[in-house]
Amino acid sequence: MKTISSFALLLLCVMALFGQGVASQAKAEVDASAVVGDWHGTSLCLVKPSACHDEEALYHVRQNASGKLSMQADKIVDGQAQMMGTLDCTYRAGENLLRCDLGRGYVELTLKGDRLEGAMFLPDKTRWRDIKLRKESPK
Repeated sequence: MKTISSFALLLLCVMALFGQGVASQAKAEVDASAVVGDWHGTSLCLVKPSACHDEEALYHVRQNASGKLSMQADKIVDGQAQMMGTLDCTYRAGENLLRCDLGRGYVELTLKGDRLEGAMFLPDKTRWRDIKLRKESPK
């Protein structure tokens, strides 16, 4: 009888932990919605002289059906968006931090109300670009 009671108690603990994990995952997915959308602003070079050029930026943050985030980065040239690439991203809601991997560096942007602000970093953590964006209103 004691073995059955111990097993039942263990089973209840496992179920409770699993339930908390699912709730945390669902909360994280809901929290990521704060960064989903179109973001417009500037991406300014910090390392000069270099091949870097200051840009007007338009970033599109999307969440797919599995909850993963991506960011399509465009630069605006002569009033037209030119796609630079798409990055895989993660969002840490507790820190309001969107982080996207570039392969040869990364982007870290902090959510502050309707703004994303941060930088692009090289692998050695050199701050390469200063990025300041404002969320665009849905059309």
